[in-house]
Amino acid sequence: MAYQFVAVNEAGKKIRGRLNGTEAEVVRDIRGRGWTLVSIEPDTSNSSRSAGRLTEADLETVFSRLSYLAESGVKVDRAFALLSRGNLPEHLKSFLDDIGYRLNQGETLYQSLQQYRDQIDDIYLASIRLGEEIGSLGTTFGFIASSLQSRIRLRKDIQKATIYPAAIVVFSLLSLFFIFNFIVPRITGIFQGVEEIPWYTAMLMAASEFSIDYQFHLLGLVLGGAVLVGWGMNQPAYREAAYQAMFRIPGIRGFLQQSEQIRFCGAMSLALGSGLLMYDALNIASETVKNPVSRNSLRNAAREISEGKGAAEALSNAHFLTEFHASLLEVSQDRDALRAAFADIAARLEEELNGNVSRMLILMEPALIGIMGVVIGGIVLIMMLSILSIQNIGL
Repeated sequence: MAYQFVAVNEAGKKIRGRLNGTEAEVVRDIRGRGWTLVSIEPDTSNSSRSAGRLTEADLETVFSRLSYLAESGVKVDRAFALLSRGNLPEHLKSFLDDIGYRLNQGETLYQSLQQYRDQIDDIYLASIRLGEEIGSLGTTFGFIASSLQSRIRLRKDIQKATIYPAAIVVFSLLSLFFIFNFIVPRITGIFQGVEEIPWYTAMLMAASEFSIDYQFHLLGLVLGGAVLVGWGMNQPAYREAAYQAMFRIPGIRGFLQQSEQIRFCGAMSLALGSGLLMYDALNIASETVKNPVSRNSLRNAAREISEGKGAAEALSNAHFLTEFHASLLEVSQDRDALRAAFADIAARLEEELNGNVSRMLILMEPALIGIMGVVIGGIVLIMMLSILSIQNIGL
């Protein structure tokens, strides 16, 4: 049973949270922390994630702080208790309190995190399990935090790269809306009573009339489509289908492939750094690859390694990494060298992806400006020709 509570800590600060257990256990746990209980009630949501999902930024914050505390000699249960007292969002405090409670009940950290499998990658959970077994959780937390930082940085770079093109498209659409709703209708009044109207003028007037009559329908269609896409991206089956569809587009395929290579190499570096054997690391890291063809080829590479082949040869046969990147693994024999090689490949790929995105934007920005300029400029030209044609019609 889960309970939501309100308490006041020793500093007089009000704390809202969520803990699992019986009511007596929750009350005892709260008082054991030195807090004064204000209110407690059953959590009717019956979900440990009702306050919000954990984002990559949330996890990076948790694991980077856990790494520092673990390296300082603080036990993991005590570390979670210390973190939950910080100035953090409520859903993150609820997560920390929940894990802290489970640790105090005798569960391992790996067991405590199982209910969050849909929010924490399997590669991180496997690394935590191994880190607990060999007593290197501090190092494992550091590797996880570093991996999450790379993911966050990559996503932000891509988002930042799309801001300017999106701004150009939005501004152009607003310009078209203004022209069709306020400028063209004024010109339409000039042609009232005129029998022969130039074809380009008639076309412009029809476009303006269609925009005015159906603009709210179009707006509703766009907003509905956006809501549908947002809903679909939260559905695993829809998200997988959309990803596979984008993977078939030639211009986008290269960027998606590089993104998968970065995730895979980062996961391999993390797994090997946490102490996993090459076969186990490759099996787990392959799950970060969304393209089923590439994922199956990596699983075949793991099977070849289990049969005695070298890591470099097996990965080269998988044709997932480029020949240059695969060649960097040939000189790496032991696990530490392989970990460093995969980390280096991930860094090289990330730098290469940023360069490709920059080059794409260099071409995309003038192309978008040119296309929108032709569209809007063409409309303005048609309006000018339409006004000038009035004299010819009168003659």
